[in-house]
Amino acid sequence: MSAADGMMLWTNDYLADTQHLTTVQHGAYLLILMAMWRGGGSLPNDEVRLARTARLPMDKWRKVNAEILDLLTIDGNRITQKRLRQELEHTLGRIEKRRTAGRAGGQAKALKSLGSDLAFASEAPVQTDADAPGNRNGMEEERKNLVGSDDPTPCGEGEKAAKKRTKTEPRAYSVEFDEKFWKPYPRTPIMSKAEAWDIWERLSADDRAKAIAALPRYVAYLKSKPDHPAVHACRYLSQRRFEALAEAPSAQASSAPPARPKHGEERDIPGVGKRTYIYGDTDEWSAWAEYLRSQGKPSVSPDRDGGRHFNSRWPPGHLNSPAASVVPLAA
Repeated sequence: MSAADGMMLWTNDYLADTQHLTTVQHGAYLLILMAMWRGGGSLPNDEVRLARTARLPMDKWRKVNAEILDLLTIDGNRITQKRLRQELEHTLGRIEKRRTAGRAGGQAKALKSLGSDLAFASEAPVQTDADAPGNRNGMEEERKNLVGSDDPTPCGEGEKAAKKRTKTEPRAYSVEFDEKFWKPYPRTPIMSKAEAWDIWERLSADDRAKAIAALPRYVAYLKSKPDHPAVHACRYLSQRRFEALAEAPSAQASSAPPARPKHGEERDIPGVGKRTYIYGDTDEWSAWAEYLRSQGKPSVSPDRDGGRHFNSRWPPGHLNSPAASVVPLAA
């Protein structure tokens, strides 16, 4: 088996960007990715071919393909996946380099190294020339998400720093990070605390404070969008998503209904003036209902809070009314 037969799958990145897919969509998407890998990085942009590759009848494919196609890129009459194509090019390039080295006299050693570097589903990222010092842009491009995310600083960025630590050197998480950020963050079982910490260490004290301050709004936003998955904590930090959240109004606050008026509470209503809120099933409500009938005016029903705003607590002429010259009813 050649090294190109083994397609790398970064499980954390894959799951982070495909949590919205159903089980059927997961299976279809992975079958298409594997066919692209074997087909040189792309497939014909043909509905019948894609449905056959996904092992789905056409009617079923048409029902589930929208979310799958959003993760792919159309290039003329071909359809591809950007990260997959880059990984395949890197893999084929390394194969050729190894072959050249082998022909130069180190073939056995090169093939052995190739087998370990490019084994199927390896946990180590593909090493390319982008790892050379001074070529950070190439490294960041290489680390882009397998499922097509435009994430400029994905999780995994902290892996190189982690490799520099010795096996006996544990991370010393700060109290600020542990108590104020990590514990209240909306985590999932696949999130890596170590990766989030590696990004946290690079932030300034001001940015850390902003990241913490924006957390309640992010949590409120997720509660208002139950189908929206939580972004990995390291992406929340590395992509500086807390900046937009710090400026945006809380989703929970914006959707919360106003407080219910109290019985007898007076309020200044814009364009109307001072009015008194009366609950239904009270003596004041009954008095106003009787007054409206006596004046030949239509009756009113309680609003969603169980009452209405009237011009005063008691209608004009009532025994408890402080004045008799009041307009009968306000909107």
